Amino acid sequence: MPLKMKPWFSLNRARSEKAMTLVEVMMAVTIFSIVFVAAAGAFFSGVKLWGRISKVDAPAMFIVVDLQKLAKDLRQAVDIPLIGFTGAERELSFPVIDDIHVARVVYTFDPNKKELVRKIHMFDPAAQEGRPEGDPVITKILQADEMTFSYLDRSGQEPEWQDAWLKDKGMFRAVRVEGAFKGEPFTKIIILPQA
Repeated sequence: MPLKMKPWFSLNRARSEKAMTLVEVMMAVTIFSIVFVAAAGAFFSGVKLWGRISKVDAPAMFIVVDLQKLAKDLRQAVDIPLIGFTGAERELSFPVIDDIHVARVVYTFDPNKKELVRKIHMFDPAAQEGRPEGDPVITKILQADEMTFSYLDRSGQEPEWQDAWLKDKGMFRAVRVEGAFKGEPFTKIIILPQA
């Protein structure tokens, strides 16, 4: 019996097998391209962000965060004339309400140690002339090369920054903190909301 050979290509066979049309191929390439562009965009954004973060000086960022502690205390200050608001070039003192206690908070910059220190003195108005009681709670806030405080006085015609603030003047309106860290100057102005 003779063997019958089938042709290697036949139209019937091509129609019966599943194959991709040109439109299906183009759709697949388009979807793949969109996914690839999105993934590449996310990757290059991450690389760019990493480059910016690696250039940030972390200790300088701590200065900003630590000055926020001072700003928070100042914004919670209350006007208690017995304690009063006082200020010098390297020290400021003001009353706050800490939970249920009244306290006097003192921020002092020590130029020798190059650090800002926060002291909290608990206050008892029933004690002799309202003197602070017990030892203060001392916290080292930040390191800086230099730091000074100045105080905004708006009692006159024009607002004026002063290097010192006396207790009898009442509440200062704002505090300007100027300093330097690793040779880079910084300035922060903190406005007191009650003033």
